[in-house]
Amino acid sequence: MFEHARLIVDEVDAGRPVALAVVISVSGSAPRPVGTSMVVTAAGRVRGSLSGGCVESAVVQVAIEVVAGASATTEVFGYTDAEAFSVGLMCGGAVEVIVLPIDAATPAEVLDLYRSVAEDHESEAALAVRVAGTGVGTLTREMPAGIGPTRIDEPDRSRLVCPVPRAAPFLIYGGVDIAGPLATLARMAGHRVAVCDARPVFADPARFPDAHEVVRMQPVAHLREQPDDPAAVICVLTHEDRFDVPLLIEALGRRAAYVGAMGSRSTSERRRQLLVDHGVAASDLERLHAPIGLDLGGSTPYETALAILAEVVAARNGRSGGRLRQGSGPLHAVTAGAVIRTPPATPGRG
Repeated sequence: MFEHARLIVDEVDAGRPVALAVVISVSGSAPRPVGTSMVVTAAGRVRGSLSGGCVESAVVQVAIEVVAGASATTEVFGYTDAEAFSVGLMCGGAVEVIVLPIDAATPAEVLDLYRSVAEDHESEAALAVRVAGTGVGTLTREMPAGIGPTRIDEPDRSRLVCPVPRAAPFLIYGGVDIAGPLATLARMAGHRVAVCDARPVFADPARFPDAHEVVRMQPVAHLREQPDDPAAVICVLTHEDRFDVPLLIEALGRRAAYVGAMGSRSTSERRRQLLVDHGVAASDLERLHAPIGLDLGGSTPYETALAILAEVVAARNGRSGGRLRQGSGPLHAVTAGAVIRTPPATPGRG
């Protein structure tokens, strides 16, 4: 529910309401997970996607009515043989969507949380939206119910609780030409990006406008100051042994989700031997993505950055990064989020 926080804040602060459409349940092969949102403004601007294009037109029509003053509502979109020529998910599956207004009447604590997200501030709070019973469409602020979006079904109400997403660190070591577009792509993908280089000419913030921070210091010293985060991405782009070897020893001793290093095949093999000579275990070396990136065949900085981020996404999701047409099975995992059901109270108790 937070993908478009900046737009929501800007519109509401200017006195213009918006309609927020949120996926509250999925079944089958749905392209986007529970908690995915789309915003429609009073001027008809649309931001976001709920299904990759399958149901957007229908949702927009509902959202236009809501932003014009209609009550919040829920809709289910799916595909069956009998609905072959109607709105639906042509890829199979179904999504349930709630559409609700956000305006000056929205609770202040909800708008403040959107402002916090828009300014890249981390928060332990969450937003909850009622999805059944009276008060459907009410947004409230509360503490997270779990790691990700969680639907809580109780006898008297159901609600979807979406914690503020935590931006995983994306640490780029080496302010080379590839680092700029990589920082841009990583930030677009929702990471908190830091670029570090010990050389003043490379550690220039003007070169990396999309990085959250640009640091001039020894890379290994910088990494040692960072928390041991299992979601962290560490990209070593300098391909100079004096920086790379101590840095990779430190990186591979951490719980990072991804560790990659730039260099040719021969450079990568030589560097692996240096790491072995310094006592790095074979099991840790297996975690090293070197040469870094997927084999996309590109050569420009932007193409190389894309190949790196593509490998990060594939590794995070346990995929090989091969061509979809050569695979089998569902394209999208069913990510319905956690569901917590509370049994009815026993008569005469509580």
